[in-house]
Amino acid sequence: MKSDLHPLLILFSAFLLLSSPAPAQSGFVQIDSALIYYETEGNGPPVVLVHGRTLNLRVWDDQVPAFRQSFKVICYDRRGFGRSTGLPNRYTDPSDLAALLDKLGVAKAHLVGMSQGGSVATSFAIEYPERVLSLVLQGSSLEGFNLPWSGPDRVSREEFKKVIQEKGIVAFRKEWINHPLMEIPPEKSAAQDRLRTILESYSGADLLNPAPPPVGRAPDVLRLNEIKAPTLILIGAGEVPYLRIVADALSYAIPGAKKAVIPGGGHLINMIEPESYNQVVMNFLKSVETK
Repeated sequence: MKSDLHPLLILFSAFLLLSSPAPAQSGFVQIDSALIYYETEGNGPPVVLVHGRTLNLRVWDDQVPAFRQSFKVICYDRRGFGRSTGLPNRYTDPSDLAALLDKLGVAKAHLVGMSQGGSVATSFAIEYPERVLSLVLQGSSLEGFNLPWSGPDRVSREEFKKVIQEKGIVAFRKEWINHPLMEIPPEKSAAQDRLRTILESYSGADLLNPAPPPVGRAPDVLRLNEIKAPTLILIGAGEVPYLRIVADALSYAIPGAKKAVIPGGGHLINMIEPESYNQVVMNFLKSVETK
């Protein structure tokens, strides 16, 4: 009997190892002069989560536990945000991401980007098309989209820069958390607390020392037709008006792009309605994987 059970125990142990999510890993990788902080969890096709401006990878805390059941989830702090060092530079973010994937041994990945992180993911899909399995753009901005942002939801970088210079970063954080882009319903107190903690790591460096745009490179808004990866444009029903317009432009100009609207929240829909958000994104990713 003992000899009959031994092979079964080996097979059962092997099954548990294969079916269990890979242990979480975290660390820093050196990319030129910066240290980029990352975290990985789970098994399966890689999914990279790219956070927005003023934020860090903790914005994805409600997504990782759901996504890691089917995917290898990679979160990271963009250069100059969160625990990553260096000066923020929206224009070199795509090459930072490519270098991070190289160091992690990842050839291709699904990309999920929110807010300015969506813009980073868009640029990456244009510059490194062979490395993108699919694209999810949540409340994304768009490089070169020149419709004036003039409504009450506008982001005035010069005004916010002046706040930091005259009153300090703490005063800026107090103003910024009350901006429509950062709005979280009062009944979502845990999400509000997490957002406050996330913003405590924001230094304001991208406002005080903005990176100049590259010379001689066509903006992304003129190159959206080059994106070949399956794309989902995603917004909350309460998204700010300007970014609703951007979402329509993205879904119009990216070949084959689909658009989804999640009820119950605005710009930070992944924090406000995580269950609905996770279901929509997971359904999309799995539909890509089964093609």
